Amino acid sequence: MRQVEFRMKLIERLIQVTGCNPSTRRGPFPKSEENVVRLTGRHFPSYVDESESRKKSRKCVLCSLKINENGKRVRRESRFECKNCNVGLCVAPCFEIYHMEPNL
Repeated sequence: MRQVEFRMKLIERLIQVTGCNPSTRRGPFPKSEENVVRLTGRHFPSYVDESESRKKSRKCVLCSLKINENGKRVRRESRFECKNCNVGLCVAPCFEIYHMEPNL
């Protein structure tokens, strides 16, 4: 058996065992333990640190899930982020929605 065939069989078997279909996953959000961290604990918005990223803004992960009238994803920059989750978010309303809604 070639390595490619082995990998494909392994992937198919893992999908069968876990019941997880990777094509149904949407968005950049993790669906495991990290998702629980997003919904618990204390999270506060903070300014994007310019020294680390060399940019003054980050893409809002919640806005990027929306589709505009042209059928393309919305790209909205925000100067705020959640350092605990390491994601860019608009302060209102995206920050609260991201940390409260379990099914994103």
